[in-house]
Amino acid sequence: MEKQKISIYRERLDKTLASAELTNEETLEILIKNQILQTSQHEKDGFSENVLKKRTAEVSNFLNMLRSASVNDLELSKTREASHGEWKV
Repeated sequence: MEKQKISIYRERLDKTLASAELTNEETLEILIKNQILQTSQHEKDGFSENVLKKRTAEVSNFLNMLRSASVNDLELSKTREASHGEWKV
């Protein structure tokens, strides 16, 4: 039961990470800009494009790390399942 829940959550995470909003740099930048402006409404005058570019690069890098870990773990689990199926006692 617990493995099934983990698999379901993992699939949701993989779908989210593959979504257009998180894979397209321009869309990601818009999401981040909106979030920055929403959380710091009183500081709109101090908004900087440099901060936006830096934050977008950081988030993009983090998402890429999550994607690579997700793919590697998925491939690794498939390899383990296949190798266990081939074992003979």
